[in-house]
Amino acid sequence: MSRLIVPLPTPEQIAETPERVALHALGQVLELTFRTLVSIHPDLDHPEVPYWAIDPSGARRAAHRLVMAASRLEARIQQYLAALDLDRQTDAARLEDDPPF
Repeated sequence: MSRLIVPLPTPEQIAETPERVALHALGQVLELTFRTLVSIHPDLDHPEVPYWAIDPSGARRAAHRLVMAASRLEARIQQYLAALDLDRQTDAARLEDDPPF
């Protein structure tokens, strides 16, 4: 799992795209969840651990699935934030191109 943390939005970003606040909070919760699960199941953070050394418990398997889902969610959050930034740049460029009437 990549260790992405959604960056804290600036006041300007919050004013323009308030959803960044919730996405930042969600990113922090995902990171805290990952760290907590790794404290209980350290092998979650070490893909090189051989399969036979991994705790076979149902809780460990569920934790692994949760970490994988969180990783995918983090990637989607980053994609959404990138799309917001691209939309903002596109809107700014469009305003520069429009004649002031």
